[in-house]
Amino acid sequence: MTIIKNDNDKKRKLVNDNNVSKETNGSKRKLERKESRALKHQRQSQNRKNFDLITESKSIWSKLCRQRNSSNETKKLMYEMMNIITGKMSELISYHDASRVVQSAIKYGDLKQREVILKELAPLIPELSKGQYSHFTVKKLIKYCARTSDSRKIIIKHLKGKMCKLSTHVFGARVLEDLFGNFPEKEVSILKHEYFGPQFTLLLEVGSNSSKSMKDVSLQNVVNKYPDKRSVALSHLLGLLKTGVEKELLSLKFFQNNIIYEYISCAKEKDLHKISSQLYDDSVHILSTKNGAKSVAKLAAYGNAKDRRRIMKSLKGSVREVILNKNAYFVILSIVNVTDDTVGVKKTILDELISYKKEELKEPKTNVSPILELAMNENASKLFLLILAQESPLFNTYFHPFEIEILKPVMIEVNGENVPTSKKDPEQRFKELSDFTRTGLYDLCTTHTKELMRSIPGSKVLAEFYCSFPSEELCLKITEACDEESEEHKLSIFEDVVGHRFVKNLLLMECDEAKGLKKRNYKNVDGFSFASIFYSKFKGRLMLIASSSRGAFVVASLAQIRVVKNAVKNELLNDIKPIKLKAKDTKGLEALLAAIEVE
Repeated sequence: MTIIKNDNDKKRKLVNDNNVSKETNGSKRKLERKESRALKHQRQSQNRKNFDLITESKSIWSKLCRQRNSSNETKKLMYEMMNIITGKMSELISYHDASRVVQSAIKYGDLKQREVILKELAPLIPELSKGQYSHFTVKKLIKYCARTSDSRKIIIKHLKGKMCKLSTHVFGARVLEDLFGNFPEKEVSILKHEYFGPQFTLLLEVGSNSSKSMKDVSLQNVVNKYPDKRSVALSHLLGLLKTGVEKELLSLKFFQNNIIYEYISCAKEKDLHKISSQLYDDSVHILSTKNGAKSVAKLAAYGNAKDRRRIMKSLKGSVREVILNKNAYFVILSIVNVTDDTVGVKKTILDELISYKKEELKEPKTNVSPILELAMNENASKLFLLILAQESPLFNTYFHPFEIEILKPVMIEVNGENVPTSKKDPEQRFKELSDFTRTGLYDLCTTHTKELMRSIPGSKVLAEFYCSFPSEELCLKITEACDEESEEHKLSIFEDVVGHRFVKNLLLMECDEAKGLKKRNYKNVDGFSFASIFYSKFKGRLMLIASSSRGAFVVASLAQIRVVKNAVKNELLNDIKPIKLKAKDTKGLEALLAAIEVE
């Protein structure tokens, strides 16, 4: 009996009672768990086939997975494991826990042990690939056993004829993703025939007299060989494509490369309309491979206004990530290039790029433009070049041949006539887009002038913006950037490999007689001249600029411009002797000498 004298004693009693209660409840729970495990063990021992075998192998498996095991201990445990599971693997593989035993044997086994496992499981690979647990074992076989040519041939042999069913199976597709990702292209190419239909597999096997003819199995090449089978192949691929869309397999790389791309690249306009609209809604998931991105770009080019809106809606929230991706950036270029709905492009794509990210809105970095990263990126900067440089003679030099092919106007047949898929005047469309991006680009070019001038993609964006929207303030910013010393870069802008070329080309835009560079068609609406502003800034210091070969090329360009030509010559004639003396050994001074001596 506890005597309670005051409140403190009462509190102390309550705490003691609570502790006793917790200990009692904890003991009860432990006892319940122990009894539950005992019942489970008894039930499995009576109902589960190979219970003793699984229990014994799991005991070794728990030791095998320890990281502190030495190589000798691992070999010993693997020897014991193989003695138990050899000949019984097909029975163990269907159980969740037992399949892990086999997987660990594949992982820790040596070459011979893996060969034993592969030979035993090889005939079952197609069925195992469809199992919820067993497909992980096949993935392990592909990863570890496929390190030798003979093992790869065994796996390919047993997958042959089963590719279409596995490609559209929830678990089988994951197995094929590893297969195409780990096996050499030339070895798995024979399996791709099955995607075009069973008759193609037979035709190509019978007609292939050498392994060389089996290397390129793209649908386009196959159809060129058998043109009368085109519709059959497309129909078969379309069936696989629709099933893959329903089962959400679009994000798998093998599915994008071997099914989506093969169909879309070979399909004509009428064939593209047969594709499920869900493919447009899930476009963002097809951009993990370059072939997948090409497929989306073609869908955007040949689609109607509604299709393009679906694609843009799918990309919403991921536009910046997409345009910075080296395999997917040209999808944005394609959409911007063909979409007549400029308001939709502004809201869905451009506004997301030009605005700050949501997490930056609370504390925006006022000194850093949100599009600086894009302008300095080789691929992302091409979006701004596409918008700004439509009339530039340098337009084709800014893009790779395959990009130019994507950006070509797409023609479709309407009432017997070929008409472009874009109905709006391209000049008007790009004018609206350039007006929308003008403010953001102006802030970029005036805030980060030095960084842009020293970057190859950045200098292109800066030059095209200057030509599209020339302003005296921007000229002053560029001139000041030329005169400022950089803490990050030891070389001045006139000695920088990119910076000196930017300044030189900007000057030559005002030169009527520039050689090797087409004169740019732009108007200085305010009547200013970059050459005049530049000379006013560096008057009396031209020989200092020309002290390096690159700087001499800049001064030579300045000497060719009519408004400052005489003033530049008069300043340099005082140093004509050292210029002539060094011109023989310095290309820049040689060009400068030719510029100031020409009457």
